[in-house]
Amino acid sequence: MRILTTFLLFIVAASEVYSQNILVDRQRLEKGFKNPDTAFVDYLRKVGYEYQKEESDSTLYYLNQSIKYAKILKYVNGELNSRAYLGRYFLERGDYAQAMQLFMENEVMARKAKDNHFLFIAYREISRIYRYIDDSKTSKEYLDKMLVMFSTGLVPDTGFYPITVNYNKGEYYNYNRQYDSAIHSFEKVFRYGKAENMPVWVALGSWGLGGAFRFLDQADSSLFYYRIAEALSPGIQRYDVYRESIDGIAVLLFQRGKVDSAIYYATRAYRLSMQYADLSEIQNSSDILSKIYASQKQFDSAFKYSNLSRQYSDSLYGRTSINRLQAIAASNQIREIRSRQELEQARQQYRSNIRTYMLLAGLFILVIIIFFILRVSRQQARSKKQIEQAYEELKSTQAQLIQSEKMASLGELTAGIAHEIQNPLNFVNNFSEVNKEMIIELKNEIDKGNFDEVKIIANDIEANEDKIIHHGKRADTIVKGMLQHSRTSSGEKEPTDINALCDEYVKLAYHGLRAKDKSFNAKFETNFDNSIQKINVVPQDIGRVILNLINNAFYAVNERQKAERLTQNAEGYEPTVIVSTKKEDGKVIISVKDNGNGIPASVKEKVFQPFFTTKPTGEGTGLGLSLSYDIVKAHGGDIEVESMEGEGTVFTISL
Repeated sequence: MRILTTFLLFIVAASEVYSQNILVDRQRLEKGFKNPDTAFVDYLRKVGYEYQKEESDSTLYYLNQSIKYAKILKYVNGELNSRAYLGRYFLERGDYAQAMQLFMENEVMARKAKDNHFLFIAYREISRIYRYIDDSKTSKEYLDKMLVMFSTGLVPDTGFYPITVNYNKGEYYNYNRQYDSAIHSFEKVFRYGKAENMPVWVALGSWGLGGAFRFLDQADSSLFYYRIAEALSPGIQRYDVYRESIDGIAVLLFQRGKVDSAIYYATRAYRLSMQYADLSEIQNSSDILSKIYASQKQFDSAFKYSNLSRQYSDSLYGRTSINRLQAIAASNQIREIRSRQELEQARQQYRSNIRTYMLLAGLFILVIIIFFILRVSRQQARSKKQIEQAYEELKSTQAQLIQSEKMASLGELTAGIAHEIQNPLNFVNNFSEVNKEMIIELKNEIDKGNFDEVKIIANDIEANEDKIIHHGKRADTIVKGMLQHSRTSSGEKEPTDINALCDEYVKLAYHGLRAKDKSFNAKFETNFDNSIQKINVVPQDIGRVILNLINNAFYAVNERQKAERLTQNAEGYEPTVIVSTKKEDGKVIISVKDNGNGIPASVKEKVFQPFFTTKPTGEGTGLGLSLSYDIVKAHGGDIEVESMEGEGTVFTISL
């Protein structure tokens, strides 16, 4: 009875959360903007946090203002806290690049300020981001960094910190299907929340347990914990936990034959997922509703939700591609942050050296020595200046050539932008269709005189219109994200998975060409040596070489296929590109093979010369293979070509 009473109180609390309005003290804001202080920074962060429930642009405004004034006031704790809130805002909406940049900035700032709490939080969120982009290995590395903070005494091994680690471990184990280990971690979270009377940990622990027990087919335990998470999650404003919990409840009730209850929960999950544009949950809820209606022989409704499930499944595939691109952009941004940090350290070291020299200069006994040193230094400086000037001119010319080729490569990928934009356009279309249905429902409720339901439906229509605007802007963001390819490389080598790099670019090239030319079709194969470990290269540069070779290979097989069609021999020809890697004699060998027309012997020796191209005027810059040759040589490697006319070509890179 006591448990039931507590459960009902939680439900009442949850309903109150949904009904509350956001109250902003305009006088407080006006006064604060004129005379900001640390309390005003905290107030701005609080207002921004409250607006997250409505997914309003106001969230971004208030949190950014909070960060701005924290910087002005040099309020380090306020800046770290506000940036963490903003990072979680982007993380919950799938913008992993923005979230990664913000938490990486917090990592740097927290380490500099020796704020171990926010350093711990940064590790936690970065670990989550890497898990969301399917980089389980790096996610585990950051999880291990959190554990190291315990062993080194940087954070206490009681209270918030170990429970946070247990929660992250539970998510990690659930994601990797290690459900027994996940249950062990989530039970610690759940028990801690109950013992300390902290609903947030009770909700998160019960949500994790519900999911783990569900996948272990322990329905009673799963339903018990999902019910608790359902009641508590709105109160802690974790609507992602709320959506997944009621989705899980719908599945379990359907399995038990409670069809009406299952429809009720699945419909709630579907509408809430549409409100928050949660692709995965929309697809899950639609799939559940389709199966329920089909079991009841309501085939119109079953077909409707089956079609929606399929559409959002397609959108999820596109969203995954975008997330991977965002991950690439996030990695570049991380390197930029680290570069700025190293530059600042170099400047500080430089200033320290200057102070040391000034002190030494005050010692009379060293005046003569310093005089000769300065004299020699001037001569060296003049020589160095001349060398640096020539070197800078050379770098400038090289950068122009590289940028020219990069833009040519970008032109090859531009066709793929339309394919990626299709996802937010699907949202615009689907929300418009939902609004059309809801307007019909609105008219029916007006005719019935049920004006309370009319207001609810009108609010839903208004929310959907906001989503249409949001995803229109999202299309603009996708275009900007694709243009990350045109950024200048940092030039820094780093451990790189060559197999992953090759796999990524062969798919990127293939889908880009498919988006540009619907008639293009080719078979591509990959044959990777899994024993190859990460090697130190500049990933953007080597990636550009691989992409250029793959694009050339697809171009060659496509040209041959067109020629075969003209001679009516196309049925006997299958255009094929094979990308393979292997480890041989301490080197990594990358080969790109095609069965195109091959390279004529008369021009084979010229393919690496600048501005030489066999493509028609306007289709090639003549710089791709030349710059590829320079990049590979700069890495201490070799690039070779073997070709036979009428049979195909193989480009081989050895690093």
